[in-house]
Amino acid sequence: MARGELHIQLSVHYADDEKFDEVSRSARLLYVDACCAAKKLLNDGRFSRAKLRKLMAPESATRADRALAELVDAGLLVRDDAAQMFVIGAWLKRNKSRSQIERDRREAEESSLRANHKRWHIETGERNPKCRLCADEPSGSGSATGSGEGVRPDSTETETETETETETETETDGADPQADPAEPPRPPARRAAPPAEPEGDPGRAEQLVRTWMLGCNRRPPGRVVDDVGRLVAEMIRDGTDTADIERGLHLWQARGSNPKTLPSFVNQVMNSRPSNVVAFSAGRPSTTDQRVADALAVGAHLQAEAARKAIER
Repeated sequence: MARGELHIQLSVHYADDEKFDEVSRSARLLYVDACCAAKKLLNDGRFSRAKLRKLMAPESATRADRALAELVDAGLLVRDDAAQMFVIGAWLKRNKSRSQIERDRREAEESSLRANHKRWHIETGERNPKCRLCADEPSGSGSATGSGEGVRPDSTETETETETETETETETDGADPQADPAEPPRPPARRAAPPAEPEGDPGRAEQLVRTWMLGCNRRPPGRVVDDVGRLVAEMIRDGTDTADIERGLHLWQARGSNPKTLPSFVNQVMNSRPSNVVAFSAGRPSTTDQRVADALAVGAHLQAEAARKAIER
């Protein structure tokens, strides 16, 4: 199965269920196709008669209705007369509902947003006016060094593309990490003090990580994202060109290597030489050209010899 494809959990013994005893093969195939479509459409296993007929194509509508009636009689599909729909009876027993899936996605996006806010804005001390959490914080709180407020953007999609682990969300919940109620004078002093060493450009590093994420079929695990983000930021602090880092990311992704080997791929992009190019000195002739010239000279000599013998005769 290719990475990123959807699949359903179907037991190899599903046909041994007594509900399938009086069900034809066509009806059984319709049931399996309906389960696959429910997974793809996130419709909680609910189908109209027209949709089920379409799943039976190229069979006729009559045969589709006959198979549908078999599934209803066996209890595999339940008729909802009020909504004029048919429901897979066991779907919500073994699968999440659409609302639950959407809630899980929102929670994961909020966790990613909080983790990115902590990594790129709180720990680096730079506020981003496009970040919702930076905009929601009071101007005097946090570790920002800029003007601080910003406007909340209409969309925050770009702020939630990096998936992180649940532990990261736990670390970011709660009070401001730099606020210390026991020693109130210290937070302003820490905010005013410059960093001991350059912190690089979190904006460029974050953009590279997002570009890499967009090229993935599915979101990588949080630990992989953390390692890639940390290594990219370190290489930018070292002065590595972002174009070389991006090419190294493509090469590393294609090889499927350990995230910690990413700097070696960037170095390969920066310093490797083509293996099929041979450098010759300015005065060294090509051996192929020399062989061709020798063959032409032999041919010319043989032609001249043949012409001389013809004249003598």
